[in-house]
Amino acid sequence: MLGSAKAAPTEALIDLLERERGALLEGDFEVLARIAGEKERLLRALGEAKPTDVPESLRDLAARNGELLEAVQRGLKAGLQRIEALQGGGTPLRSYDGSGSAAVIGPPRPSFRRDV
Repeated sequence: MLGSAKAAPTEALIDLLERERGALLEGDFEVLARIAGEKERLLRALGEAKPTDVPESLRDLAARNGELLEAVQRGLKAGLQRIEALQGGGTPLRSYDGSGSAAVIGPPRPSFRRDV
């Protein structure tokens, strides 16, 4: 009976990791938010198991999802940087003048000046 008690959280976590993978691939952040608590609870339940009791398939699924989570994070960061660049007028062009001094060529930045 003890073996089946340990199998229940393992099987539930495998199912959850599959759902998490689908949500990551679809970019469904609502699903990710909903399953976060369940994932934490199952990991706590599994935390009492010896490392040798955790099936290799579960480790593989967790590693795969970890890689997907890192890719999502990199994508979000790149998207944010792109938005910031577009809002800031883009990346200025850098060049050199006739004397060899570095110069930035680009549209003038708006400035807010208040005359008192």
